[in-house]
Amino acid sequence: MNPMLVNCPRCKRGVSGGAATCPHCGSPIATAALVQDPSTQATPALACAPTRELRLGNLVSEHRVGVDPWVVFGLGIVIIATGAVTLVVPVVGVPVLGLGVYVAVLGYRRIRCSARLYEKGFVYTARGAEHWVAWEDVEAVRYSETRYTLNLLVPAGTRHRLEVEVVGGNRFTLDDDLRGVARLSEQIRQRSLGAWLASAKRRISEGETLAFGPFSLSLAGVHSHRGVLGWRETWHVKTDDNFVSFFTLTADGKALVGWVEAEMMAVRDYEVFLTILAQMHEPTGTQSS
Repeated sequence: MNPMLVNCPRCKRGVSGGAATCPHCGSPIATAALVQDPSTQATPALACAPTRELRLGNLVSEHRVGVDPWVVFGLGIVIIATGAVTLVVPVVGVPVLGLGVYVAVLGYRRIRCSARLYEKGFVYTARGAEHWVAWEDVEAVRYSETRYTLNLLVPAGTRHRLEVEVVGGNRFTLDDDLRGVARLSEQIRQRSLGAWLASAKRRISEGETLAFGPFSLSLAGVHSHRGVLGWRETWHVKTDDNFVSFFTLTADGKALVGWVEAEMMAVRDYEVFLTILAQMHEPTGTQSS
């Protein structure tokens, strides 16, 4: 089979695709021929996906959309049908039809969600767009549970929400639209914690100061608006459901006195923060209660 004729990328003249260089201007041709030949080029989606999956390792688990989005989508279809029937009275039918379209579109968007967990990262799909995230690219993970009640007494369900922040400041949220989101959230949190912890310790050892909301960590110690607590000084940190509190010894060394405290939710990646404290504070370690 004769090589196809391609255009030289420099002088734009016709050249045999099998030629190493352009006979007119001497520009390399082999690479250009490969790019222009459709038979040797895969589509971007097919070319990228296997490479990314190979980079993230083996598939660990897959999470598809739950029942709720389908219920919303079905409700939208029912409202659309009702609006179509009532179009004989436009004042009633048109608003109902519009509401049905809005609800159906909302449900359809939620249906197009999924998540795949790999050994070295995960893939989150929302509205047809895939987000590929390696564990080392995760900068913050925030998980919350909201419990609903009727009349403040009767439990009405729990809403799970996971917010993931990645390098570059991009954020996305996973919630109960996905099946097993609570288990998925725990897996993402644990796996990203290990990667982020290793990265944070390395950056601190290289002299970088890392911010964790109201606190910062560096080779010098723990920084806050009150000053700095050195790693070799005697101090304690305690945590409860709402606060992180630091205590230092009094001048006579016989009692603890509060140094500074902050709300737990204000501390960025508090699990990484507390783990680094425990590993780098040599005299007393970290006490949690």
